[in-house]
Amino acid sequence: FECWKEIDLNEVALRDELWVVTMPGYLVSIGVIAEIAHAKTLGKPIKYVSHKTLKFIKEPKSVQKNIDFRKTLKKVA
Repeated sequence: FECWKEIDLNEVALRDELWVVTMPGYLVSIGVIAEIAHAKTLGKPIKYVSHKTLKFIKEPKSVQKNIDFRKTLKKVA
């Protein structure tokens, strides 16, 4: 993630919303976590897409309770 972090977070800032595909392991990815944290900080809407149905779903509870977004942003800043 370090090699493309600046580009990646700038892309999140330029977009109207962030779409996150909830494929296995997505919450282990520091890149995905950083994108979610950055989008939340910027007040961007985040849409979660099921990798099984390719339909929008509610924000998974695992995102709500397991990620400390402020801590994540400090790590990637």
